[in-house]
Amino acid sequence: MEVQQSSNGKWVLVSGGSRGIGRALVLALAREGYRVAFTYQSSADAALQLEQEAGRGRQWRPGQRARL
Repeated sequence: MEVQQSSNGKWVLVSGGSRGIGRALVLALAREGYRVAFTYQSSADAALQLEQEAGRGRQWRPGQRARL
């Protein structure tokens, strides 16, 4: 995924970010330097795993996920 704009510490909210396309989007945006928060509905384990993976080597605060 190529992002045209500079992230400049901007926040992005991804709804349904723990699986599938949402998960890929969270990882891609985090790699590009965006501060990403995401929601999940029932996959708490997948959300926690994604939170840990997205934060590897980046500034990532635990709890940037929310259950809907």
